[in-house]
Amino acid sequence: MTHFLPVSASSCEFLPLRCGSTAELLDRASMRRTVLLGLLLGGCSSTPSGTIALTTGGEMDTFSRPPAPTSLHVDAVDSTGTVTPISQTSLPATTITLPDQSTSTTAALRVTGVDATGKTLVWGESLPFEFAALDGLTLSIFVQRNGEFARAPSPLPIAPSAPLTALVEGRYIVTAGGNDASQAANAQIYDTLGWATLVAPPTLPRAPLSMATVDTRLLLVDASAATFYDLSDSLFADVAAPTGGTYAEVAGGASIATPLGGMYIVGATRTKGEPTPRLLYVDPSGNLSFAALTIPRKGAAATWMDKRGLVITGGTSAGGTSPGVEVLTEGLAQATAYSFPPDATTGGSASALDDARVLLAGGVDAKGNDAGARVIDFTCTCVTAWKAPVIPLVSAQGFT
Repeated sequence: MTHFLPVSASSCEFLPLRCGSTAELLDRASMRRTVLLGLLLGGCSSTPSGTIALTTGGEMDTFSRPPAPTSLHVDAVDSTGTVTPISQTSLPATTITLPDQSTSTTAALRVTGVDATGKTLVWGESLPFEFAALDGLTLSIFVQRNGEFARAPSPLPIAPSAPLTALVEGRYIVTAGGNDASQAANAQIYDTLGWATLVAPPTLPRAPLSMATVDTRLLLVDASAATFYDLSDSLFADVAAPTGGTYAEVAGGASIATPLGGMYIVGATRTKGEPTPRLLYVDPSGNLSFAALTIPRKGAAATWMDKRGLVITGGTSAGGTSPGVEVLTEGLAQATAYSFPPDATTGGSASALDDARVLLAGGVDAKGNDAGARVIDFTCTCVTAWKAPVIPLVSAQGFT
């Protein structure tokens, strides 16, 4: 996959990160705390050099908090997953000179901080790039304590309320929509290669209620129409609804990506409007088609489950009781119901734990009480309790 970066901080055009690119790699002023590592690369010029900047974002004790790492390892990870050690040094250290690298190498750089026993305490990895392109630039790598949450560097300057989010080309996090109608068409773009927000993001041609991605394109869906907007050239065009449904039946639904590069907008997950059975499928080429659940739902939870497909559970239905779980195989037009106990929880989240179990958490019952957390297990078609949240969550999203 070719990765892209902005031509400048005020542009929404994109160029591949390759040798000879004049693009600015990151906003150096955005870093709160950095450890600079000198990185000498056999690059485009006769005296090539580049710099890695390790940033810990909002966490100031990443390297110092006990147990503290005692050594720092830098490895290259290529597209096959092969790991090539580049450098190892004892901590604390302020500057590390790394050996020359081949100009033809394309890989990600992984940084780990380990203790005396070899246990990884700090971890971070860049996106893949051509090493020669780093000549004269600084590459920021965000590192954090392993197995913990951390605040990313340079968060969005204005945080929209209840925004939609999309990941573009595996690199750019795009936010749009939200509860403020006056700002819903104003996109914001966060670059996870440079760990900075683009200064002048685009105004979208349609304020989306749902959003899906295909390569560099955003599919913007509202109750009346849908528009493809291409972030690479700012071109856009409306797209007619396929047969078998309407955009009004899915607008406001959550977007679920599939491993094959497709994406579903699941109308049944929305908490406003009438129950709906409709799903909009966007295939990896951008073709659209509708699919359906066995019954209309409202406020359901949905997630992708490897070896099974799109799993939908919970929500209120037009007819009262409903099948506890439905599964839709990618590309098919009709979901299959499973005989799990009915679950009328609305606003909950679903996350696949493995090939057989899905964790349900958050959401409320018909009286507004916390629905607790539980696991649906396909091996026994049963539901088991999980450690419950303390505070009822009217609307939740779960991530594996």
